[in-house]
Amino acid sequence: MYGRRKAAARPATELTEERRDDLLGNTLGLVGGPGDAFADEASRRACWEAHRDRLMRQVNPGTRPAAWWAFEAAFPLDLHRGQGEQLWAIGELTPAERQEFESWCERQGRRLEDLPPAGFRAPDPRTAT
Repeated sequence: MYGRRKAAARPATELTEERRDDLLGNTLGLVGGPGDAFADEASRRACWEAHRDRLMRQVNPGTRPAAWWAFEAAFPLDLHRGQGEQLWAIGELTPAERQEFESWCERQGRRLEDLPPAGFRAPDPRTAT
């Protein structure tokens, strides 16, 4: 029979380029469940746990990979707010990130006391009346 052969199953913790992109959030399903890269959510979590430290070094300061938001964050990522603001609110910025974020707020004329608290969900503009 002709056609595509199904690829052999990869070990759950093997980090392929497709899996790396999924865990970092470089796919359309930014914070969604497992894409085609993983057999299930348990495989996605196992791969994240095996490669967490390496993947954390691959994102910009003041941000976290999609898998961090899926598996470690106290609150889900709010796509209507910046990651830096959310990480500041939940106390997850490193000292260097915190200093940069606070300097950025100062340059923007934003007071830290006026930022929404952790877990605050901005109204979805698509459903606001």
